[in-house]
Amino acid sequence: PLPVLEAMMTRLARNLPEACEWTVEAGRPDTATPDMLAMLRQAGVDRISVNPQTLQQHLLDALGRRHRVEDIYTMYENCRKLGFSVINMDFIAGLPGQTVADMQENMEIVCKLHPENVTIHTLALKKRAPLFHHELRAAIPPAEETGHMVRLCQSILTAGGYVPYYMYRQKYMAASFANIGYALPGSVSAYNIEMMEERQSVLAAGPGGATKFLCRDGHTLEKVYMPKDVDAYVQALAEKMAQRRRLCAIIYGKEDV
Repeated sequence: PLPVLEAMMTRLARNLPEACEWTVEAGRPDTATPDMLAMLRQAGVDRISVNPQTLQQHLLDALGRRHRVEDIYTMYENCRKLGFSVINMDFIAGLPGQTVADMQENMEIVCKLHPENVTIHTLALKKRAPLFHHELRAAIPPAEETGHMVRLCQSILTAGGYVPYYMYRQKYMAASFANIGYALPGSVSAYNIEMMEERQSVLAAGPGGATKFLCRDGHTLEKVYMPKDVDAYVQALAEKMAQRRRLCAIIYGKEDV
């Protein structure tokens, strides 16, 4: 609910007043209402990620998306009017039924909208994902066609002034594909680079969170993982918080772990 999220964002803003980059994954239009976007901007969020994945209605319908392509444009315009300094848009290459022409259309639209950041993902088919056993799996493009899409994205985006600045692979990705982030000059996401290098402490909150403390050697990370299951998370919270405080005290107290 919006009041719960607003209370959390207000507390974060008060406790982290010097944050130089504050990103929120806003997702898609049916999960990010205008009121929510306005609240995020008022709280101090300056980088927001809009995730259309694709801009063809028949593909959105096949994937079970409950919104129209026009809703994505409206969400993007709302983000612009609210004054977010950086907007990122995510797209996926290799969706079931997707063609090279579809991806070309996506990138041409991106170059007209001109978001500061664009991330090109390639489909990662996880074994527990509904698509893994769905009939749509047969419509996934072959690796050669997906590779053509990825190269086309690079060609159109670089011609449009974007520069590739980070890359990472996920489990279950086909062939040798990787996710690639592009940015207009002056809008590179420091968070993305630091996360890929794994040389940055991370303080995570909530089920499934992974807190990471960078040790004194500058490259080793001590980690505390929270359970994904909500009930297990609640039961383990006190113990996990004590473990996290101990690690924090040891590392920042300059003692050995």
